[in-house]
Amino acid sequence: MEVKATTIFFKKLDNLIDKKIISYAQYRHLRCIYKKEPLNHKIRPHKIQCDKNYNIISLSIPNTQIRILVLILCKPKKAIFVWIGKHREYETIIKDKRNCKRITFNCEKSENTNLVLA
Repeated sequence: MEVKATTIFFKKLDNLIDKKIISYAQYRHLRCIYKKEPLNHKIRPHKIQCDKNYNIISLSIPNTQIRILVLILCKPKKAIFVWIGKHREYETIIKDKRNCKRITFNCEKSENTNLVLA
């Protein structure tokens, strides 16, 4: 599975690193686990009930209160890291189904968006 991330994701990641909430090494560790074994219990993957047209999962950076939302889409299958933040923000996002539109995008247009390898 190809793993990419949005530029907004990386801006939020950089902000968390700058504030010393997490380190880049912690993010890389999660990414490596996810690429090798997406269902590994250490990153606590679970599906988010959002829109029936989208598959969104949540991952946890081990030993932190940081969550990552991942959009699974397209053929060939892609994982796109779309959001990262503290658990309190995460709970706010997943409680309001209108937020699904904010973190998803059109599969056909994904090749033209600002996605970079995660």
